[in-house]
Amino acid sequence: MIASLAIQSCSQLTQHEYPVDFDSSWAQGRKAWEVWLAAFDAWDHERKRLCEVYLRLGEDKDAAEAAELARGKFPKAPSMPESVVALYQAAYDGDVVALADMLEDEEIDICCKDHNLQTPLMFAAVSGSLECVEYLVDMGADTAAVDNTEETALDLALARHGEKSPQHPVILYLHSVKAPRGPGKKSR
Repeated sequence: MIASLAIQSCSQLTQHEYPVDFDSSWAQGRKAWEVWLAAFDAWDHERKRLCEVYLRLGEDKDAAEAAELARGKFPKAPSMPESVVALYQAAYDGDVVALADMLEDEEIDICCKDHNLQTPLMFAAVSGSLECVEYLVDMGADTAAVDNTEETALDLALARHGEKSPQHPVILYLHSVKAPRGPGKKSR
């Protein structure tokens, strides 16, 4: 009981944002989304470590005391760069004009990944936007990229649209460009 309350406390206590130093020597020459993803991984590792510490501290204390110990100690996940968030949103919304405008900026990487390792192409495929999927593929999006569950854009489109509409335009298009399936569970 106490352990489950401590876990809830660990997941709820996020007080300050985890720092992302885009100007560090390590970050120089890397895409902003790569720096953010590395910071997110570091944050996730630290969050898990702190939860383990506070679970141990909470073993012989009541839940309120364990939660009090944790209060203010957990950093928030780092914020993804706004330009990357906007790219994902445009892909999901099916806004090909906004996608085209954003991709004119050389700083924006068409193959960027979020914390689930999903790409804008995957977001467009899930939303069912054929225009965005075609545009992203034409601009060089990687159809073979896999997310953290080892699924590709085609796998995600099939999972989202395939049962209701096996002839969904996004699925047909991804097949036509020979988009591969990933080794994940949805591919089987």
